[in-house]
Amino acid sequence: MNSLCKVINGEKGYSLVEMLVVLSVFLLLISASISTMPKYQGKKELESFLQQFSKDFHFAQMYAINHQISVYFSIDYINKTYYANSIGSDEVIFFKRIPKDIQFMKDSLILRIYFTPIGNVSNFGSWVFESKKVQYIFTVMIGRGRHYYREL
Repeated sequence: MNSLCKVINGEKGYSLVEMLVVLSVFLLLISASISTMPKYQGKKELESFLQQFSKDFHFAQMYAINHQISVYFSIDYINKTYYANSIGSDEVIFFKRIPKDIQFMKDSLILRIYFTPIGNVSNFGSWVFESKKVQYIFTVMIGRGRHYYREL
């Protein structure tokens, strides 16, 4: 028992200055990571939205092919919505809202695209979406309506 007390009393600990230095470095690293979080969150939110937007765009095209009808895919930037309707019957295929933190900016593509019964698009070009100073461009290519998005 006596030898155990000698080992405990003989060990050296950390000084107050050493602890303060370690804590200040730790706090500095935490504050640096927190300051980058809003941009990172905005980017992830925009990427998630664009994945869904791309799936909806493709769904409208597949709906036109499967039902052998013309379908239009439209963006209403004033009300921050996008939707797909069948031409002729005005059946609403889907109607979705653009999140409030995401801004839509018209680029070279008009706001309404028509899909023919064989899946071709009436127009081609691009749209720009922005969230917290992160911009993505959504591009529709000529012909079969292939599309992609990428960060600017």
